[in-house]
Parts: sequence; structure tokens; C-alpha cells
Amino acid sequence: MELAFVISLQETSFSAISQGQDLKKSLSRLRELGYQGVELAVRDPETVDVELVKEVVQSYNLEVPAIGTGQAYLEEGLSLSS
Repeated sequence: MELAFVISLQETSFSAISQGQDLKKSLSRLRELGYQGVELAVRDPETVDVELVKEVVQSYNLEVPAIGTGQAYLEEGLSLSS
């Protein structure tokens, strides 16, 4: 994989350029643009339907090279070192 793009799975005060409110539409567009991967920006992992996300990502033949948690830091002050 050479090229990935960030999408936000939840709305926050700071979001990635593409919000994943319509995950299929966002991933379809990334694939059309030649991306091979998608970094998932996650604020609250308990609200993510992991199986659905995996299914949709795989259906577009994309990889997930990273999961970002910076939104949780901005919204709740939580970080990996908290």
C-alpha cells in the first residue's frame, strides 16, 4: 500500500477532511481516486460497528494502515499516555 486517506467515523469539533457518516460513499470515492488505504479517525470506539466497518473496507479492497485517536484527545483529553 502506498497511499491512504483519513476519514472520521464520528463527528467531532475537529474532523478529518472526509467524515465517514456515509462510509460506503467515502470509501468508494477514495477507491476511485486511487487510494489503497484508509486511516480511521475514531473518537469513541464503543460506538463503532467494527464488523460493518471491516466488511465495507474489505468490499472496496482497501487496507487500514492506522487508527487515529487524536479526536478523543481533543474532545475528552484522553491520550495513549493518560
